[in-house]
Amino acid sequence: VWRAVHQEAELRLRQRNFLAAVSHELKSPLASMQLTAETLALREPPAERRRKLVQRLLVDLERLGALLSNMLDASRLEQVRVEVSRKILSLRRALEEAVAEMADRADDAGVDLVVEPVDEDLAVAADPVGMRTVLRNLIDNAVKSSVLAGGGTVTLRAAGETDARGRKKVILHVIDDGVGFPPEAAEKLFEQFFRLGDELRRSSPGTGLGLSITRRILALENAEIRAHSDGLDTGAVLTVTWPRATADAPSERIESSTGEEAKARP
Repeated sequence: VWRAVHQEAELRLRQRNFLAAVSHELKSPLASMQLTAETLALREPPAERRRKLVQRLLVDLERLGALLSNMLDASRLEQVRVEVSRKILSLRRALEEAVAEMADRADDAGVDLVVEPVDEDLAVAADPVGMRTVLRNLIDNAVKSSVLAGGGTVTLRAAGETDARGRKKVILHVIDDGVGFPPEAAEKLFEQFFRLGDELRRSSPGTGLGLSITRRILALENAEIRAHSDGLDTGAVLTVTWPRATADAPSERIESSTGEEAKARP
């Protein structure tokens, strides 16, 4: 009984934190957009200034879009059944697209985004939309952590691997030199609404949904994710492991139960 009451209280606290985070995440870009729009409406700025103001509007809109996408993804994954369409994807190309999408945000935040050379033949069977969400969330999480540490570098490193049972895998490491986390919090990072610290005293952005969504999408694709950090102020590594696919493997459409234990049919 005590355990159930404790878990319920913890969930309620996370939900309150989530509402506070969402309010902050919505308020900040909306205030920025209002100020930018008022500046454009009141006077005609020089061309270069106008370009920067329009760019700021686009960044704020992208931030709002990312927040809404995460909330919609979380809602979709709570449904009774989720349908995914697996296709054979080149991890190299998927990373190139994700980095191109996130490069401006990282640059604005003073974070270097580095992709180490990736073999062209590293392929995985994954839903294209799900893959985009996974990579975007991983990069965004690493950038935010680095920003809190005053800037730094986010490194994406991918390689093929064969495990002890002879199964071929594709491994992706997302490495940052950000604020890190206590080792005992590694699994909690993937729980819905979980964020380190008290929401009202926290300066970091986010809602506590990104990594939860990432793990649940990966579970639908027979992939795994784990997090590692030696402690606060030591950076972190998030590692994703997919079964390796071959170029001639068939695409497939799969319906799977939701939940963190959900697995797509082989």
